[in-house]
Amino acid sequence: MKLLDARTNQTLVPRLEVAKSAWACMRGLLGRENLDADEGLWITQRGSIHTFFMKFPIDVVFVDRELTVTKTVAQVEPGRFVWRGWKSYSVIELQAGFLERHPIRVGDKLHVDS
Repeated sequence: MKLLDARTNQTLVPRLEVAKSAWACMRGLLGRENLDADEGLWITQRGSIHTFFMKFPIDVVFVDRELTVTKTVAQVEPGRFVWRGWKSYSVIELQAGFLERHPIRVGDKLHVDS
């Protein structure tokens, strides 16, 4: 799957993995050594996240059911907890620095293309 900017149709993440099962959502990025610049993990039906036991920092984008950005958090270090905020339905975890390269803001609309 790919993550796109719905307004410009620009591909933001060419390799978006989707975690749908309860186990995949709970596991998230745990056990991975890194996350490449062209990949991300979309954890569906998930609110807040943590980075306990992770080995690297990440950028985080929270979205509502329509994939409208509700909150962004850059450079979340391992061992942290991030509250989802109101109206957030799912979360997209990305390589640290993604939000600096792609200035996504609250209110932006995203699109997932298979």
